[in-house]
Amino acid sequence: MKLRKIKLVISLLVVIVIGALTNWIVYNYTTDYAGPITAALLTILCTVLLKINNSNWKELGFRKPNKLVSIVWQVPLILVSIIILMGIYHYLFIETLGFSIPEQERFAGMEGNIKMLIKWLIISWIVGAFMEELIFRGFLLNYFESLLAPLKLSTTFAVIIQALLFASVHFYNRGFIGALSIFIFSSILGFYYIKFKRNLWALILAHGIMNTLSFIEDYLGS
Repeated sequence: MKLRKIKLVISLLVVIVIGALTNWIVYNYTTDYAGPITAALLTILCTVLLKINNSNWKELGFRKPNKLVSIVWQVPLILVSIIILMGIYHYLFIETLGFSIPEQERFAGMEGNIKMLIKWLIISWIVGAFMEELIFRGFLLNYFESLLAPLKLSTTFAVIIQALLFASVHFYNRGFIGALSIFIFSSILGFYYIKFKRNLWALILAHGIMNTLSFIEDYLGS
């Protein structure tokens, strides 16, 4: 048991430290692709660590749902939850308190630019929807939960910790208020990951759809 805890700690530290260093180093060379490059590297790294720990992505939720029809109601449920809670967040922090989220320069010029829209839609589905769900809801949430297993609320803490880490990844280009919205978004996904018996497909689809709607809004200049 003690050896297993040590492996969990080492695995988590490796992913977090290498992820932070990679993002910081790459960001100094390209602000546009620091996130995608870091996510790609971490997906490979997590895959290696899972193999070392005699596990795989299937065990963490990257598998066919027991009932494919469940996706039909799970994805809309996630989307409605995100829209409602993000609407409350927007009303409280943006409209009522007057906070603002910094503009992201990498998406400047999206309005009316179909080539740029297609490029970022492809990246957002591969990186945001697929890789980020594997890394944060799949790998990090489960590993933190296992590490905190003796605690009564280990699952709740794991959901919160992965959401904090996901928010911190976006802090550099969204600021505190933007990172707070990401924390809420990530917490919702973590919650439904547990509720849907740790299957990642509904989360991947919902994440991709939310990213798509956001980019289409930028493209239309809304």
